[in-house]
Amino acid sequence: MILEYAVDPLLFADGERFRFIAQCFGVSNARVISRYPRRWERLVYDSLNTLGEVERNRVVEWLVSIKEQLIGRNHAWNPRLDWLSNAEAEHVERPFHAIVSATNPRTHEGVLAWDDINNTHPRWTVALAIDVAREANAMAQAVAPLLRASKEIVFIDPHFRPNEPRFRDPLKAFLEVAFSGRTQALERIFYYCNTNLSREFFESQCGRHLSQCIPQGSSVIFVRVSERAGSRRLHDRHILTNLGRVDFSVGLDAGEPGSTTHLYLTSETLRRELHEAYCSENIAFDAVDELIVHGTRPLV
Repeated sequence: MILEYAVDPLLFADGERFRFIAQCFGVSNARVISRYPRRWERLVYDSLNTLGEVERNRVVEWLVSIKEQLIGRNHAWNPRLDWLSNAEAEHVERPFHAIVSATNPRTHEGVLAWDDINNTHPRWTVALAIDVAREANAMAQAVAPLLRASKEIVFIDPHFRPNEPRFRDPLKAFLEVAFSGRTQALERIFYYCNTNLSREFFESQCGRHLSQCIPQGSSVIFVRVSERAGSRRLHDRHILTNLGRVDFSVGLDAGEPGSTTHLYLTSETLRRELHEAYCSENIAFDAVDELIVHGTRPLV
């Protein structure tokens, strides 16, 4: 659903190509750019010498606006090789969805040459809505780039049950991809659910089962809320971050073999609306209690 691309910094030396990139990339477009290498932004800046001042400033402003959406990764880099050769080697070890470059001189299967970009090319086409198996790893992989880039993650499933593996296994998988290869801190993780379980039972089951689902050194704040008369219903399921919002048609839990859930990547306007409902001072629900669960699972 959300796809990670390596983009050759030299492409930004062409104003027309830059405008196309700026239009097509970003979380809401389901395409995100890998910060590859770590000094990717500096390489882009260094490529802008041939542009006029107005065009150069447009690129710089766009880089500032997109900064938080760049996907960090732990990676290898050989200073004796050019960017494309390095990206091809990196793709073998830790694949991108595609490597976007001006040309593909070695006909590498992972490289998408500029002249080959079109809305039917399998490495370029994206879907804002998909059906995925209601299986922990499948759901996690569908949103992995979003989780890895975000500094705040909010899970929303009213029916979360810490005593049931069908809820715990996806949470563990979501957190695994969120921390995999991360190069910046994940500041906050929340999980909103209802109050159908007694406080005593909920706390005991969280303490018994959830620590080993959460990476060591991090924690999840479980917020139990109830509906407020005349306000928003506590029904829908979402993953909400500071960068994007993905709606789940069924739930954040695993299902029976062969079952699917529909995922939909929403607009920035709808992301902000949901953030207001759950994470602002004007929360649309009555917050009943909170529980912080600290992780004990070692990071691989």
